[in-house]
Amino acid sequence: MTGPCGSGKSTLLKVLAGIIPHVYTGFRVSGIVKVFGLSPLEATEKGLVAYVPQDVYTFFIASHACEELEVLRLPLEGFTQLCDKPIEVLSDGQLYRLLTHIAIGSGARLLLLDEPTSHLDSETLAEVVAMLKSAAVERGATVIIADHRVSELKSLVDTVVELGKDREESASDGSWRAYDERRTAECQGLAARVKGLTLSLDGVTLVKGLSFDVAKGSALGILGRNGVGKSTLLKALLRLTSFTAEGIYIERPAFYISQKPLYWFSTGSVCAELTLYAKLFGKKAEEVEEVAELFQLNHLLHRNPYTLSVGEARRLAMALAFIASPRLLLFDEPLLGLDKSSEELFQELLESLKKRCSAAIVASHSKKLVELVDSCLELLPGGEVRFCA
Repeated sequence: MTGPCGSGKSTLLKVLAGIIPHVYTGFRVSGIVKVFGLSPLEATEKGLVAYVPQDVYTFFIASHACEELEVLRLPLEGFTQLCDKPIEVLSDGQLYRLLTHIAIGSGARLLLLDEPTSHLDSETLAEVVAMLKSAAVERGATVIIADHRVSELKSLVDTVVELGKDREESASDGSWRAYDERRTAECQGLAARVKGLTLSLDGVTLVKGLSFDVAKGSALGILGRNGVGKSTLLKALLRLTSFTAEGIYIERPAFYISQKPLYWFSTGSVCAELTLYAKLFGKKAEEVEEVAELFQLNHLLHRNPYTLSVGEARRLAMALAFIASPRLLLFDEPLLGLDKSSEELFQELLESLKKRCSAAIVASHSKKLVELVDSCLELLPGGEVRFCA
C-alpha cells in the first residue's frame, strides 16, 4: 500500500488493527471492516493481528529489549547484544526491528507494518523481508505494508494499492526562486570543525578519533546502519551527550531536528507553530503564509501537529528550520516517512541554506542521502569511519 504523505496509509492500518476508532476516538469509520470474519478489535484481542507502527517509541511495556521479549515469551536470539540497554537508548531502526520480531513471533495471522523502508537500513530490511516471507509461506500469514518505497519491497509483495492522489506539487517553483535570489553571498570559512572525537555508549565505542570540517555553504552526510551511532554523533556536536575530543566548533545559531520532531511541537495547530517561530525569529506575519506554501502545509494549517503523519511532521520541522535561518542545521533521519514531493522539499531546503552560506549535517541510514549532500562519512561498527565522495 502506497501513496503520498497524509493520504491515509497509517490511518487504514490503524483501522485494521482496531486502534481506530477504539483508541483514537476522534475518527469515524463507516462501512464494513472485517478481519477473518471478526471486527478488527475482536481479531486483535484474539491475537490474530499484529501492528508495527511508524512511531516506534510508544509500543513497549518493559524498560529493556530482552525484558520485553521475556514478558512476551519470545526467543532472545538476535537481540542478546541489546539486553542490557534501556529501550530509550536504542536507535529507531533497532526498535523497529525489535517490534517486527515481536509481531512475527506472536503468531498473528495478519501482520501490519508501517514504513519499514524508512526505519531500516538496507541490510536489516533484507532480514526483515526474509522473516516476513517465511511467515507468509510457512504459516500462511498475510502481510500488509504501508510504504512510500514499494520498489524496495518487490521481492515480498504480490499486490500494490495506491491511496490518494499525489498533488504533484513541486518544490522548485517561483517562490523558492524568489527566496534564492536574495542569497548570493560568497561563502568563506567553516561552519563546523571536529578534531579527535571519540564517542562511547554503555562501554561500546561508536566513534574513535574522528576529525572533519564542514565548510559554510555545504552539506555533510553521515551514513551508517541502524544503531551505529549517527544520532549520538549529532548530539555530541550539540554537547547533548558526553564525549572526548581535541576540539569541537560549530557555527551558532544551530537548529536541530531530531528523529522524533513530533514530540517537540508546542502549540495546538500547524499555523500556531509557524506563527510562534516567526515571532521568535523576527519574521513578518505574512511570511508564515509564504512558508506554509513552500512546504506544502496550506491544507494542514488548522491541524494539531500531533495528528500529522511522520512525513507531514518532518515537513513542518523543515519549515520551522527555514524560519529560524540557522547558520548550521543538524537533521537526524531527514528522509524518514517522506514521499517523493517531500524529498524534493528537503533538497530545496538544503540548497536554500547553502545559498545563504549556512551549512547542514544530516544523518541517515539511507544511501540515497549521498545524492543530496556535498560529502559524506560512513560510521562503521567498532568505531571506524569511512569517508565517501
